[in-house]
Amino acid sequence: MLVIDFHLHPLKYETYQPGARGYLESVIGEDIEEYVERMATPGAVVEMLEESGVDYAVVLAELSPITTGMMSDKGMAEFCQASERLIPFAAVLFHLLLPHLTIACPTRKDRTG
Repeated sequence: MLVIDFHLHPLKYETYQPGARGYLESVIGEDIEEYVERMATPGAVVEMLEESGVDYAVVLAELSPITTGMMSDKGMAEFCQASERLIPFAAVLFHLLLPHLTIACPTRKDRTG
């Protein structure tokens, strides 16, 4: 049976928000920079997939400058070029790319009367 991990982030972001950085460091138990140097390479990810019995991973870009950080579509695509087992998946966030086209969302007050 083919096993695909459909939600993988490369961790080597272009920028991190301080809160996201602190959270990741609390989860992994070490400095994020040291961890990224060791584990956030295409080779290390493919090795992790192999050890876990996963055939492919869909690698997601992250365009969340307010909450997490930035890993552009281009950066994610470059990361995935190292192995056919890494499948790139772009992020399209219209509110960042085309702010004049954002849809107004009703506030909670508007919805509850």
